[in-house]
Amino acid sequence: MKELTDMREFAGFIRRNSWLVIFTVLTAAVVYGAYLIHGGDILMDAETYIVYQEDSLATFERAGRYGLYLAKKLFSTNTYMPEAFLCYMMIVMCIASLFFDFCIHDIMSAGHGKEADIFSWVFNGLFISCPVLVHQFYFYYQAFEVALGFFLGILGAYAVHVWAYKKGKAPWAFLGFACMLWSFGIYQVLVPFYIAVNVVFYLADYLYGEKREDYFLVCVKLTGIFLAGLCGYLFLSKLWVLVRYHKFMTLLADNYMGWGRFSFTDCLRLIKRDLWNVIFSQVPAFSRGYLFLTVLFAALAWQGGKRAGKKQLYLYLMATAVFVVSPFFMSLLLGNCQILRAHLVYPFVFAACAGFAAMLLWDRRRLFYPLAGVLLFLFCDQISISNRYEQMIHFVAKADREMAGAIYQQARKLSLDSVGAAGRTGGICLPAGGKYDGLAGRRLYGL
Repeated sequence: MKELTDMREFAGFIRRNSWLVIFTVLTAAVVYGAYLIHGGDILMDAETYIVYQEDSLATFERAGRYGLYLAKKLFSTNTYMPEAFLCYMMIVMCIASLFFDFCIHDIMSAGHGKEADIFSWVFNGLFISCPVLVHQFYFYYQAFEVALGFFLGILGAYAVHVWAYKKGKAPWAFLGFACMLWSFGIYQVLVPFYIAVNVVFYLADYLYGEKREDYFLVCVKLTGIFLAGLCGYLFLSKLWVLVRYHKFMTLLADNYMGWGRFSFTDCLRLIKRDLWNVIFSQVPAFSRGYLFLTVLFAALAWQGGKRAGKKQLYLYLMATAVFVVSPFFMSLLLGNCQILRAHLVYPFVFAACAGFAAMLLWDRRRLFYPLAGVLLFLFCDQISISNRYEQMIHFVAKADREMAGAIYQQARKLSLDSVGAAGRTGGICLPAGGKYDGLAGRRLYGL
């Protein structure tokens, strides 16, 4: 495995794979173009970000998201600029996907370039077009920073992977540690994402890399530096809030914690519901091909691991199991269903499972071509769902704007009439209320 000694190697990869770059950019444009066209829509929490910028940033900081705060200050994205956020997000998502492709090509042996190419095309298409990401990037204000978190997680995992396989490369370990601190500080759900990326690199190296004698030592190194990064994030986030706000931090995940709030049985039921939603596509954002592709990947990975003939097969099989389960780490940790936009591990795992399945079937063309047809259908299906979701959001925002205008005009008319009856001139009625305005139970849903 070579090292990324400077940006010329990555630039060379981009030049050699120009069609992949074009496909990735076009996919991002088709999937997120509707958001860009309707960037002026006032969506959830947008008014807060427009009027109370510093308070919004302080809320992120107090929730342990110092990485998001640093990114906004560093790139001057603290002012609400929806079109700019979306453009930055699309650029970074393309760079992150292409850099991940570069890492896969770099980790796999030179004789497997065609397999790596197949993986890259499948992964980029299914990852970028995933409707779960469309739901996450619906929150324009943090879209760029979350995309940056993806890139930092991939860069950190690659740096740690190079360090674990090449002894004495301390700068790589430091780079991986720093990327972990920043990525985890942007969004806590990127912790399991980082784990999933590490496992993919390990699986790719085991299946297509050089034979090694020290797989156990590699796993110890990867686990050790991850635990150091996680502890470093927890310490730094607490210290950050204590120094800046003189209070203790409340993790964002604490707001969704089920353990201790609900009964043990209820927590298990909520976890089961989350599993059911994803595996059987009970929510349209989750692909109908997820169960098929993960089962196919697990079977082919087991077969491919045995065929590789390398030592410590049990570690490889454990890594495969960890990868398949990784989308549900947060559900198990919280004892609760994950909110849809927090399912950020799912798009990566789904796309990587599809990429691995296509790659492992490349030498069996009778199976590869039918699978390619299925993957093309799933790709188009995800784009359709994503675009319909974006269109629905636009219609809701348009209807809200029209309703607000009608309420305002009626309230203004009533106010002027009442003021005129009292013999005064001027005046206006300003309605005030919270998100729920005291409603609870069935009344909250208009029942």
